[in-house]
Amino acid sequence: MRLALISLVMIPLVVGCGGGDEEKHTSDWGSGYEGLDTATDAVGDTGDADDVEEAGVLRVTPETLDFGTIATTSTGKVAYFAVINDGTANLLVKSVTITDSGENTGFEVFSNLRRADSGEGTEFTLGPNEKKEFSVVAMRSEPMEAEGNIEISTDDTTIDDEGIGKYQLKLFVKVVSPL
Repeated sequence: MRLALISLVMIPLVVGCGGGDEEKHTSDWGSGYEGLDTATDAVGDTGDADDVEEAGVLRVTPETLDFGTIATTSTGKVAYFAVINDGTANLLVKSVTITDSGENTGFEVFSNLRRADSGEGTEFTLGPNEKKEFSVVAMRSEPMEAEGNIEISTDDTTIDDEGIGKYQLKLFVKVVSPL
């Protein structure tokens, strides 16, 4: 019992009662933080692995949509593309829109953008490894070559194609007169 009482009495002396001499020790030893990585906590954990925020990652396939060659007498050619989440968390797709329907030729060439699952709207959330497919039509009654664009806007901050979170899917078609 006496040993326990003596131990309790001596703890303050060992733990930090320096009798006003702390400033000397602080200046001799420094603040105690020099040379330490400030991102490291007291037990040496940087927190990097635990603190990384998971995010959705957009992938579009194919990377460009080439309709090839179609005839002016054609009722149009349908092409498909997929919007895929390659991330470990949900991906918010804010919109999928035709931003250039080929007006560079003076005519609308690309139209009828639709979800292949017949779902409504172009704002949706994809879970990890999920995808949605879309279709778009190329059609024109005059011979020409046309380029267009579909913009996919998401919350994926790792892409920046004419704006953070935006991906531009290029569209190409050549329309010819039938032989």
